[in-house]
Amino acid sequence: MISVNPFADLKRECEKVLQEAIKKAYPELATLKITLNPPPDPRFGQLSTSLCFEYAKKTGFSPMEIANKVVAEADPSPYRLIDSV
Repeated sequence: MISVNPFADLKRECEKVLQEAIKKAYPELATLKITLNPPPDPRFGQLSTSLCFEYAKKTGFSPMEIANKVVAEADPSPYRLIDSV
């Protein structure tokens, strides 16, 4: 099946994989809405989120620590459009 909007499909898959990873890494964040946007520099991938920075302000953890924990929990294998997190 050919998608009418493959970028929207990618965005949906990314939201799902991030929601699953966040639920495992930081259950208290599971209800937060994930906002994905193109990053300012294309070398950083197709989509990015500021969630780690926002959560760091509230908790005192570093954004990198939060991101690393979320990435460790992320499993993109069930998704056909995600190459890496």
